[in-house]
Amino acid sequence: MNEILGYFFYPEASMGRLLIQDNKNKWKDGLKYLTMTIVLLSFLTIAVYRVSGVHITDIVGSSLEGKINGLVGNHLNEGLTWITLVLVLMIQTCIISSVRMLAWLGMLYLASSILGKKISLYETILISMFSMVVWVAAQLFGVISILIVSIMPIEIINQMLIGLSTLLNYWYLVLMAIGFTIATRSTFFKGGLTILVIQGIFWMLGNMMPILHTLLG
Repeated sequence: MNEILGYFFYPEASMGRLLIQDNKNKWKDGLKYLTMTIVLLSFLTIAVYRVSGVHITDIVGSSLEGKINGLVGNHLNEGLTWITLVLVLMIQTCIISSVRMLAWLGMLYLASSILGKKISLYETILISMFSMVVWVAAQLFGVISILIVSIMPIEIINQMLIGLSTLLNYWYLVLMAIGFTIATRSTFFKGGLTILVIQGIFWMLGNMMPILHTLLG
């Protein structure tokens, strides 16, 4: 957990250690952190739903309301239904983070080739993977913020948490810019501009196809 926090508080030093020091097995750490944060996010999200008094049918939507009511009416353990929702949320988050990681991996590798400062595929994997770890961790902070707001509905705290959550949602872009800059040994301006261009392409694709907006942000 300390390493994950380092990417928020000491992004340049953390990305430097990731890419410059011996990183032969760092992909295993990245996979472990990604799995851990996805599991925590899924369970905490459902826990917040339960604390907030949200019914199962409010989550799955009206199209499945009859089926869910039928299951509960047939004395199916409601706890099992909630666990199923946790698993569904895990799978959904895994798919989205995997697609984002692969999309960024490809775009970063292509960008480095176009700029004539090609980086290794493994470095690109590390940058993309740990950036997605931070992205999922930011979603986790957002859920924790919702829980805090529901317990302590104080306006100034609400505004602070909302602003911080919004910032952290895009923090993975900062990490990618830093990582790309370190890997290509270029300026942060060039690295940041590259990331903004790639994200702009993703936003454009997302405006054309809603499913891509969900997957690529």
